[in-house]
Amino acid sequence: VTSTALSVARMLETIYGSYCLYLNICPVDDSRRYLEERDGGGMLKLLYHLTREDDFPIESFIEEEEGLFSFATRAMNKYAMEIDDVLFNRLLGIVEKLGKYDYVIVDAGNCWSRSRLKILEPADCVVLVSKDHKGGKFAYEDSARAEIARYAGDDLLEVVNFAPDDDDADNKGWDDPESEAHAMVLSENGQAFIPMGGRVRIDLKGNYGLEIAAIAKKIVEVCNGSDN
Repeated sequence: VTSTALSVARMLETIYGSYCLYLNICPVDDSRRYLEERDGGGMLKLLYHLTREDDFPIESFIEEEEGLFSFATRAMNKYAMEIDDVLFNRLLGIVEKLGKYDYVIVDAGNCWSRSRLKILEPADCVVLVSKDHKGGKFAYEDSARAEIARYAGDDLLEVVNFAPDDDDADNKGWDDPESEAHAMVLSENGQAFIPMGGRVRIDLKGNYGLEIAAIAKKIVEVCNGSDN
């Protein structure tokens, strides 16, 4: 989920020149596998200000790395579970007043409490990333998907990650705009993830980048067609 969110954010900036602000609200923030963990900010301090409803310099909680803006969270992001839909909407309003960012990308991972589901309601597009099970399908995932769709409405985009690499474009559903495939596909591609200096660099120049670009294009289409 996280690698997809970060890759899409970078692709939106590369192709469309869009400014994206990334927020991870998972108790373990594995975006720090890809982004440097720096001093300053932190979810606890952010929640403190949001709870007090006071004016505070939101920019001090935002960091930038290679054109990607993100909230300065920690790998152990345990306080993230305390952000509910009320605090999130307050944060979203503060960010919108900045007038700087085209997209706020919220990474909720697999943490779906009731308050997390309500965070989906103001979203222009909800992307549900699931892992390919090599042809298998589980009933509990269908149940979870249906509940998420209830909050996401018609703006739900499904992505299947780590799918077997298949040269048959008709089965991919990402480069054929007329395809009726149920979900877009990200092929299994270990070469796109390069360990480097204690972190992982994502290479968006190959086939993985093409698939990410297709997802970014779909997100732009959904958001531009939204009334929100």
